[in-house]
Amino acid sequence: MNHPRSAWHLMRAPLAPVALAAAALLTPLLADAAPVRLSYSGSTTGTLEGFNPSAGVDFPVGTAVSWSFGLDDAFTTLNANIDDVFGAATQATHGQLNLGSAVYDLSLARLYSYSYDLGTGVISWFQFQIEGSGPDTASGGEFFGVWLRIAPDLALTSTEVGFGYTSADGFVTSYSYLTSTGTYRVDRDPGVVPVPATLPLLALGLAGLAATRRRGATAPAAPESR
Repeated sequence: MNHPRSAWHLMRAPLAPVALAAAALLTPLLADAAPVRLSYSGSTTGTLEGFNPSAGVDFPVGTAVSWSFGLDDAFTTLNANIDDVFGAATQATHGQLNLGSAVYDLSLARLYSYSYDLGTGVISWFQFQIEGSGPDTASGGEFFGVWLRIAPDLALTSTEVGFGYTSADGFVTSYSYLTSTGTYRVDRDPGVVPVPATLPLLALGLAGLAATRRRGATAPAAPESR
């Protein structure tokens, strides 16, 4: 009389590789959106040509400038073919801008513009306006955001600090953009597993499954009881 092997005995060997393979498949889903912190520290170099130069008077060349704020990096995988890139990329944030002795709170990362390939829809850069609040400048300039252009890999290509100067009659507002030079960095949450790291995990799980099948094919048959 044959004694069939128990269901647990048949299943327990493949269980670990199956779990590894499943974890590898699920991890990218969990890692699609990862928190990152963008930081910058440097000094002003003047203002953008063609705009009101008043911010350069309020903050002379060499004024210390630094900013830091957090983002969810899911926007970096957006394609221009989706219905609302602006809505998908715009997000609440928390951070701070220091400009000389002035301090500004940063609260919203608003996508202002982007560039993309007409054929593929692949976005090449995003321009964000990081909005917030803080004191007016000495000559009445109102803060209206840190501006930055970043690539999908979060590399920074340009950054300015914007102020609006409204005429005495209140009818006209002209804009001034501080330029600067400095050091930029991206810090990722150390608790988030990068997506590329899931590939070895998937390979390990699949290799385990293959090894288990080979062992099952060559294993001796269970002894028969008489």
